[in-house]
Amino acid sequence: MTLTPGTTALDGGAVNLTLSIVPAGGGSEWLVFDYTTANGGPLASYNANWTINQVGLDAAVPVNFIAAFSKFSVNGTAQTPSYSFFGGYSVEADPVPGGTGMGLGVGGFVAPLGSGPLGGLGAFINPWGSYLSSAGIDPNAVNGYEQALEFSPVTLSAVPLPASLPLFGTALLGFGAVRYGMRRRGKAATA
Repeated sequence: MTLTPGTTALDGGAVNLTLSIVPAGGGSEWLVFDYTTANGGPLASYNANWTINQVGLDAAVPVNFIAAFSKFSVNGTAQTPSYSFFGGYSVEADPVPGGTGMGLGVGGFVAPLGSGPLGGLGAFINPWGSYLSSAGIDPNAVNGYEQALEFSPVTLSAVPLPASLPLFGTALLGFGAVRYGMRRRGKAATA
């Protein structure tokens, strides 16, 4: 599958994935993966070991992974969890520009990933029903899951030219002093 905004059918047409790329401040972008069942039924059975993975993503430039957000929905309406069952996440409003509802988010970190193929990104809930029920979400009604991942380009800071010239000049003076000292020692030895 190519990383192209739009909707793609997965799992033999049972699940639709809608991918969006949403610009955010400071040049960062949210990759939003929105999974919904095609027939309106639940995403997973109560005792399922539920896993979702986004693999094969390729960063064109070096990036920092800076935030993540997940929310569960019933017929497009976000379900507000009573607590976070994802470690390190907290219950918060959707931070994606234009997003609505409450979910589970984490941010305020910088994880440099470089450019090229990114590792597998995703989530798992095992068992599905127990975790969602404990957070006040009906697992038998949830037919949508959104995972949003925020990336920012890595900014490389160059050494300012004025600072590098004096260092280069100092090195040349050092080499000159060493050569001068070697000549003086050579003349003293022959005298």
